[in-house]
Amino acid sequence: MPIELLLLYGAMGGLASVLVAALLRPWLSAVGRTGVTPGATHLPIPSWRDVLEAGTHVFAGGGIGVLYWLSWGFAAIVTVPWWVRGLAFGLACSVTITLPLLLAVALRAKMQPRMLAALLLEWFYTCSLAALACAWSAETAG
Repeated sequence: MPIELLLLYGAMGGLASVLVAALLRPWLSAVGRTGVTPGATHLPIPSWRDVLEAGTHVFAGGGIGVLYWLSWGFAAIVTVPWWVRGLAFGLACSVTITLPLLLAVALRAKMQPRMLAALLLEWFYTCSLAALACAWSAETAG
């Protein structure tokens, strides 16, 4: 598994999660985020905050690619298909990295539970999509 390929696929998984977030945001608009409102007829212009948030997800996806390479992508689990290995790795990244960080930020900033749930969901599918992309890359490259 070349690390460059896993970086690329992890970043693509992070970018895919940004696209999923853009599709789900109209239904999650009640949590206080700016963006498209249900029934809106115009497209909002992305702000610098949106660009930085998308860049953060892409960068995190690349980081998950590096972690996948360093851990050999759960290579010891051999009796399952690639997507199970990818989902397991994404869940492990979500639980060990994102959950503690977001809980610490939520406690410090006195974040509303709905906002915390929306952020946890966004970062869960960032981790999952990046890990799935890396697992597929490792499966097809070998």
